[in-house]
Formats: sequence, C-alpha cells, structure tokens
Amino acid sequence: MYIGVDGSKNQWVAALLAGTKEGTTIRYVQVEHLEELWAEFGTACRKLLIDMPLGLSSSGKRRCDELVMDMLGPANKKRCFHAPSYNALEEWRRLSHADSEGVPSLSPRERYDAINGINVKETQLNLTPPGYALVPRIANVRDFVLSIADRSMVSEAHPEVCFIALSNRGSFSSKHHLPGLFERLAVIQAEIPNYIHDLANGGNRVWSNVSAKMDDVLDATVLALTARMMMENPASIRRITDEPPINDQSGIPIEIVYASNNHNSNRTEVKIFN
Repeated sequence: MYIGVDGSKNQWVAALLAGTKEGTTIRYVQVEHLEELWAEFGTACRKLLIDMPLGLSSSGKRRCDELVMDMLGPANKKRCFHAPSYNALEEWRRLSHADSEGVPSLSPRERYDAINGINVKETQLNLTPPGYALVPRIANVRDFVLSIADRSMVSEAHPEVCFIALSNRGSFSSKHHLPGLFERLAVIQAEIPNYIHDLANGGNRVWSNVSAKMDDVLDATVLALTARMMMENPASIRRITDEPPINDQSGIPIEIVYASNNHNSNRTEVKIFN
C-alpha cells in the first residue's frame, strides 16, 4: 500500500493506493491524528508522502523551498511557502509546554514575536500568517515521523511538483477553480484509468467519512501515486535538496521528493539528486 497525505481543515485526508497501474484500487480516509492512520495502515504501507515540511533548517532558508519556487515559476511560486526554522519551532514547543505547566503565558502577539524573532535570525524571513498557523501541525508531523522505527518510510513531497512531474504540463491553473481541478484530474485518470468510475461507484468502500475538499483529495492522490512510482522504480526518485544533502538536528532529511517519468520537457530544471 502507498499512502498520500494532505492537510484538510484541522484533519488529514489520506489516499490509500494498492495494486499496480494495470489494477489499482484506491480509497480515502480522514483522520485527526497521523498516529491513527499509522496504527491501522502502517503495517501494510510501503511508502507515505505528506505535504508538510519535515526537515527544518537552523541556518538559513531551506534550499528545497527555494528550488521548488523556481520550479513552479513566478506566477505559481506562492503555492509553496518557506518552512519555519528548526529553533523557531522549538521555541513554539517551549512556550506551549510552559502554557501546559501553568506558567503565565504570553499574549498572542508576544508569542508570535518570540517565535518569529528566532525565525528571522535563522532564515532572514518573517513567518507569514499561513506559515505561522502551520507551526503546531509541523511539530505534530515531526513527532509522528520521529516515532516511526524506519523514518525513511515517510518523506515530504509537494503535490504541485508531483503533478508537474507526472504530466506534460509546465504548470497548472489554480486548484481552487474548475479548470485547475480538471487539469489535475486528467493527470490522475491517466495513471488510474478507472479512477472516476471507481470513485463514482465505490460508495463507502472508497469514501470513509471523508469531508475534505476536492483539491485536497486530488493532492493526496498524486502523493500516493508518486509514492508508488518511487517504490516500483527507484531510478525515478528525485530529491530537491541542498548540495550536499543534509539532515536537520533531529536527523530528518531537509528535502522534497518526487518521481520523474522523464517525459516532461517543459519542467524547469533544478538541483536534484537521484
């Protein structure tokens, strides 16, 4: 089984992919905590890709974020954001622990200033509102990864990069509008020929209390497809990372992965490592 995970409101939507391209089955589940997902499906999982920063830098911006922005181009680079620094996240942990211990808490503004100050010192960037809001989720995902015996089972991936790599397109329309949804749906349909039919007729076999938006479902799906390509054809694996590749202070690789199918000549070249 190959799993793709994307954030959806305050939960996670996961695409569970089994079989080969000639005989694929897929279903979706939605969970509040990744530990729930792993408890039920971890034994059968060969690879899990998630759209969330994992490895964090403590000295400068993450090179993988910059390279992905280059890959997406000026019009679409806002679809990727700079991850917080390692120690900015650790400051969030410290303040959260102090709150739980009953230590007088900072105001929301003071908390942001304390965390952002460390982020600016280490990355020369302010935490954007979306990036700051994701700090607790990033912390939770990192805790999940660090709890797994084989951490290589889980990698960070960016759905937009995966869609580009699987297609002949250099870019996609916004996923928040119908043309963009259908552009992405066509990519998935090419990889899973019965995809629309199976989703339309699968009922509870396919959908398990899933209330996620369609774009989140498609993002999770392309991550699961990419995970399968990576495991079935290791030569397809590409790592967008530093040169040389590095791990963060917790030992998590600072990288974004995808799988190359070698037929997209429109893709911007970035530094990648097999």
